[in-house]
Amino acid sequence: MKAVDVQTLGCYINGEWTVPDEAKLIEVKNPGDGSILAYVPRGDREEIDLAVQAAKRAFLSKEWKAITPYERGKLL
Repeated sequence: MKAVDVQTLGCYINGEWTVPDEAKLIEVKNPGDGSILAYVPRGDREEIDLAVQAAKRAFLSKEWKAITPYERGKLL
């Protein structure tokens, strides 16, 4: 079996990666062998609110409205 580098990921909010709180990490496991693939943050209420606000601002922006649906799909 090939060794896997385990990553610790943050939340991507408003174009920036956050630094995760080590106490709020969730293990992402390989269902085939149970090995840990990554650690991801368990977003709290504050982080979720910030992400929703940033997404709403982006959605309502002139720049987003000017992008064709096809281009939006490629970005997402």
